Amino acid sequence: MKIFAKYQPVELLAKAWNSRVRVIGKRLLLFLMIVLTYQYLPVHFYHFTDGTIFHGDSLYNPYEGMEGEWLQCNFHTHAYAWGGITNGHQDGKTIIQKYKQLGYDVIAISDYYKINEDMAEHAPVYIPAYEHGSDLNKTHRLVLGTEEVDYYDILFSSNSHFKQFLIDHVNRRQPDVVAINHPGLKKGHDTEYLKNLSGYELLEILNRHRIYTHHWDSVLSAGKPVWLIGNDDLHDLNKDIPGFAWTMVHAAKKANAVTDALAEGNAYGVALKKEMERTVQKMYAAQNENKLLSVTTKGMTTTWNLEKPALTIRLIGQDGQLKSVTRNTDVIEYTFCEDDTYIRAEIENSHTRMYFNPVVRAHEQFIPRNIQTAQINHLGTFIYRLSILLIDVTLIWWIWGIWIMNLFVKLFPRNFSRQWSMPRKTV
Repeated sequence: MKIFAKYQPVELLAKAWNSRVRVIGKRLLLFLMIVLTYQYLPVHFYHFTDGTIFHGDSLYNPYEGMEGEWLQCNFHTHAYAWGGITNGHQDGKTIIQKYKQLGYDVIAISDYYKINEDMAEHAPVYIPAYEHGSDLNKTHRLVLGTEEVDYYDILFSSNSHFKQFLIDHVNRRQPDVVAINHPGLKKGHDTEYLKNLSGYELLEILNRHRIYTHHWDSVLSAGKPVWLIGNDDLHDLNKDIPGFAWTMVHAAKKANAVTDALAEGNAYGVALKKEMERTVQKMYAAQNENKLLSVTTKGMTTTWNLEKPALTIRLIGQDGQLKSVTRNTDVIEYTFCEDDTYIRAEIENSHTRMYFNPVVRAHEQFIPRNIQTAQINHLGTFIYRLSILLIDVTLIWWIWGIWIMNLFVKLFPRNFSRQWSMPRKTV
């Protein structure tokens, strides 16, 4: 006995330590369960309708009857916020001043879950904006035209149901427009998801990370009238290039006029050529080498008119097919064939490329909108939520079951002693 006596304090300490680790582990597990339940329990499951390609015997031209002027805009930029954890490095006033120097007319700072206070005072046109999304796969949304920030999010929005629910949740605050940001970055909104989703108006085609025309064509080919937007997605003025990608919007210099024009497709995007050296990109940052003068339709024929001859004009149609290529001209004309559902134009200049919104088949006097078409699957939603609650109950019982039983024994000792006590033998 004396031999083992010296080990008793160590054994007692190890036993106490193991007990404390178990308690901490149980509490962490319970906290994680609460967080995950808060995120996933409210989600709806949906019936997603198959997209119908653009059809009709008329054309919708988003540039028809343009009123106002061409405004150079950037809607996606980050300032220092939330103690620096969102990777913004300069204050809003400094960023706005830089974009003013570059000649921008509309400057929006889209901090994560926050309306930047400097915009209202210093921006030429005040459009409240914020970026919604903390998903590790970069499933992010740009929200324009609302002062109410929606803080609800899902850390792993891994399927179309979760992504659609987040779009719906953001729309409850009634913003002017909602855009899907950098759709192919880490596959947050890859093509298969975008074909299902609805209820958003814009897709960020141009971004300093990539040009996402492949994603855009997949959405358009599914018959969803989603218009482009181009932004820098700038986080640091010293590292990123301000004026790498931007949106030209034809509207009066007013907030609601700008967002209305975006929703109707009366805009186009411009981006520097990514293959150029960084020093050359800086030289031509935010410079419009060319401009769109007009897009006109007559019957099933569309004509694009530019301010200057372009190096190349490419026309893209259904499924991203190349329909026409023209060089060294400022005018191009195209007549829709029977299998053409939409036609969009890409313009190559010396240092920039321009991307125009598509002219799409439609019924007469119809403005295509990507309204929500997904319908809630009530049975699927009930089963999904019930399964989460059952998992919660199981975990709670596994973590706290013995403790709960002991608590009841202490609170009601007589009841438990009567119920579980063995009957006495009678002599």
